[in-house]
Amino acid sequence: MTGEKHTTPEPRAGTAAGTLGPPERASRGPARARAALLAVLVGILLGVVLVGCGSSGSSAFAGSRDAAGVRAVAQRLAAAAAAGRYGEACELLTLRARTSFTRFRGGCPGEVQYLYLALRGELSKWIATALPNLQIEGDSAIFEGRVQARYENGAWHLEAGIF
Repeated sequence: MTGEKHTTPEPRAGTAAGTLGPPERASRGPARARAALLAVLVGILLGVVLVGCGSSGSSAFAGSRDAAGVRAVAQRLAAAAAAGRYGEACELLTLRARTSFTRFRGGCPGEVQYLYLALRGELSKWIATALPNLQIEGDSAIFEGRVQARYENGAWHLEAGIF
């Protein structure tokens, strides 16, 4: 070596000493996908939790004939579906919705499972947009001109259109 000074590259700003930093981003693809999925799931769970905010529990309002009763039932349905208790979620649907689901393979629980897994993002949107803006008219909870829930047999039950 004739007068050349050998130096090692300096670590990039914001990286640990001894590493070269961000060019290795391609290897982070699966980690980013998992993080994105986790963010979606956390958003759904947060939506479920926010539905119940300010209440002493969903059962406290389940029989209430106002919007709080609908929110309590929606919270119970989302929690049951998230926990894989699809039969329990079916019991929170209107008789009309349950009857329409009997024609599918697996009956109502099978259809709720399919819809929840395929459309849980839509359920989260419904929780965020429709629930806070329901209008109660007699035995119906209405959002944007469509019935979202009905008061049947002393309790609110949700329509299939919530998915």
